[in-house]
Amino acid sequence: MKIKAILIIVVTLVIGFILGMLTSAQIRHSKMKEVRRFVSGKDYAEMMIDVIQPDEAQKARLDEVMSRFYETTREMQSGFRNDFDSVTTQFKREIDTLLTKEQLDKVRELEARNKEMMQRMRREPMEHHRPRGLRPGGPPPGSGERRPD
Repeated sequence: MKIKAILIIVVTLVIGFILGMLTSAQIRHSKMKEVRRFVSGKDYAEMMIDVIQPDEAQKARLDEVMSRFYETTREMQSGFRNDFDSVTTQFKREIDTLLTKEQLDKVRELEARNKEMMQRMRREPMEHHRPRGLRPGGPPPGSGERRPD
C-alpha cells in the first residue's frame, strides 16, 4: 500500500513538471510572438496599416515609404550581422589561445548547442513570416481585417 501511494505521488509530480514546462514554453512563445512582430519590418508595416486604416491613395504612398524603410533596415541588419560575426570570430581566436583543450571542447559543445537552437528558432517562425494572404485562415491582403492571432 505504501509503494502505491509513493508511486501515485511520483507520477503526479512528473505530470505536474511536464505540464509546467509546456505551460512555460507556451507563455514564452506567445510573448515572443509580439517581439518577433516588431523585429520584422514587413510585420510592423502590416500592423501599421491595420491601425491606420488608410484610404487607397494613402495606402499606395504608405506602401512606397514602408518598402523604402524596409530595404534600409534590412541592409542595416545585414551589415550588423556581418560586423557582429567578424567581432565574434576575432573574440573566439583570442580566447582559444588562453584555454586548455578540455575548456575548448566545452566551448565547442556550447557553440554547437547554441547553433542548433538558433537553427531551430529560425525554422519555427517561418509560419509567422508568410505573407498575410497565404496564411491559412488569414484575411486576404488589403482587406483591412486583422488576422487572428
